[in-house]
Formats: sequence, structure tokens, C-alpha cells
Amino acid sequence: MGDPLRPVDGIVWDLDGTLIDSDLYIVLNYVHMYRQFRPGYFPHLREIINFSGPTLEEVFGREFPKVPFETLWEEFRSFSKKYENKYCRIYDGEQACLKTIKAAGIKQCIVSNKRHDPIMDNLKAFGLEQYMDLVLGLDDVGKGKPDPTGVIRALEMMKTAPGRTIIIGDSLQDIQAGQRAGIKTGLVTWSLKGLPNIVSDHEFDTYREIEEYLTDGKPSARDKEFASK
Repeated sequence: MGDPLRPVDGIVWDLDGTLIDSDLYIVLNYVHMYRQFRPGYFPHLREIINFSGPTLEEVFGREFPKVPFETLWEEFRSFSKKYENKYCRIYDGEQACLKTIKAAGIKQCIVSNKRHDPIMDNLKAFGLEQYMDLVLGLDDVGKGKPDPTGVIRALEMMKTAPGRTIIIGDSLQDIQAGQRAGIKTGLVTWSLKGLPNIVSDHEFDTYREIEEYLTDGKPSARDKEFASK
């Protein structure tokens, strides 16, 4: 059992849009993909940004149904290796938050609909791997969020109780996966894709708010606003 004065013993982080600001990279990679496989066609910008969340299998199957998945994956991954970390960044206050959380003894893991190796590329590029106790990609789990399999496995491996664990993410898939696994849910509000139409237990506008909640139980500004209604 962890510190009873803090609200959680474990965190399940999402990656894209939560730990990594990848909006620009995602748009650039899909523009590249459309040029290669659907020349002359581009969807709306907000639609492309929302490709962060679902699995590549889902997006590729819908956007490029006539092209074999492995062909698409190789092209997508080739662009990623060259440009992903160049066009991604981390958020203000993030590194300080992760450092404080780790020092407090709270377990941290990532459950992402990305594959394991690309996740590790991101973490190493931005010096974030040192804060993570566990990383689970789609190829580690077999089922992507909103399926709760990855979250449930993270609970088992971190040895944290559902009521003492929170998932923090930016998408509908993250919140639904957490709810289905029976853990607390936290939604970050800074994603360009906008807020999903779903109620989470907590909402955070900044990493400072996440840090204060996780270490001291201090409610965020949005949590206070909801509580007053």
C-alpha cells in the first residue's frame, strides 16, 4: 500500500497528445501518406489530428482500404524514423512533473496504441524513459484502447489496486479503457482535437495541476468548477 495521503499509487499514461505533443508530426506524416496512396485527396485538418488515438489498423483500414497494411506500415514508419522526433516536443512543466511523481514513489507506465519500438524511440529522444516503470505498446497487448486489456495488464504488473490507479490521456479511447478497467480517469484538455464527449473523473489544464493532484490530492481548476455546480 502506498501513501494514504495521496490519491493514487500508480499512473497509466497515454503517449501521443499526453506525454508527447505530436500533432504537427501526425499531420505531416498523413499528408505524406495521402500523397503516396491517395494523391489529390486530403481530409480536414481536425480529422487528421483525430487519427491520434485509434490504432493504425483502424485508420489505415478506413483511409487506405485498397492498400495492404504492411505496405502502409513500412511507409509510415520510414517517415517516422526520419521526422517524428524532429516535429514532436514535450509539454511545459512535464519533465518536472514526472520527476516529482517518481520521487514520490508513484508507479508510472505507458499504455499506447502505438507499437513498442516507436514508443521507446519517443521516450529516449526526450529523456522520458527514466521515469517509466513499464511500457506496453499495441504489439505487447494485442488489443488497443478502448479495450481495457492493456490497462488491466498494467495494473497486474505494477501491482496497484484499481481504486488507487489513474489513467491520464487526451482521447475517448483512453477514458473508455480506464472506465472499463475500473480505474480513475483523468483527461488532459490541451489537445488540438478538442475534448471528447465523455465524462472523466478529473480534467487537467496543465502538468502543474497533474503534479499537485497526484502528489497532494489538490483538485484542478476544472475539478473545482465541476464540484461547485
